[in-house]
Amino acid sequence: MIRIVLVVGLVAALAAFVTRPTEAEIRDKARTLMQDSIERNELDDVADPALALVVAGCKADARGCAEVLSRATRIDHTDRRLYARIDAQGFGRKATCYAAFTRLFCPGGLVK
Repeated sequence: MIRIVLVVGLVAALAAFVTRPTEAEIRDKARTLMQDSIERNELDDVADPALALVVAGCKADARGCAEVLSRATRIDHTDRRLYARIDAQGFGRKATCYAAFTRLFCPGGLVK
């Protein structure tokens, strides 16, 4: 029984290592999440008037705006072998996310 648990654990660890997203893939996923936030009007409550004008203009072209906003967002990528930790900060919001098994998980979402 212990052998089965060890084998399953090793297979899971190998799968996590092999399918861990690269930094470029994580940046693409972050850009997609930002585009989704723009389309759902989640960035409407920004305090900076200049940024509020930019966000208002973003509604016309969410994809292009997400590209611009993602370049202005600080994204720190920490490789942990079996998963990656991503700390993103920008526009008065921050998030801590984890990447594993080709997915990006942000347990707390964007917080102020």
